[in-house]
Amino acid sequence: DRLFAYQQPSGSSDGTLLLIRDSGALGSGCRVVIYIDDVRAASFSSSEKASLNIPAGRHILASGPTGNGLCGMGKGKESMKRSIAIEIKAQHTSVYRIAVAMSGAGIDVMPVSL
Repeated sequence: DRLFAYQQPSGSSDGTLLLIRDSGALGSGCRVVIYIDDVRAASFSSSEKASLNIPAGRHILASGPTGNGLCGMGKGKESMKRSIAIEIKAQHTSVYRIAVAMSGAGIDVMPVSL
């Protein structure tokens, strides 16, 4: 299991964060790790998705490669880590896409609508 945190609801003020990893060939052999407020939350392979129960409010969502060699993209993993601010609303689902940047310069996480 590669879900590490935010599996159990903490209360009625939680929202759902749905994360979907791209299925493209770029970076498909490497896992991506997701952090919420510096807490390791989940690790994704290509085409995987997961729902996390996140307390309502503002959070920092960070992403980066996990592993060595090519999966570290030839650079220090910390330099590949990217962060964005997200707002989670109670009883609402927020959807984010995880994608390896076309430049190979990191892992992008961006909001999407379903």
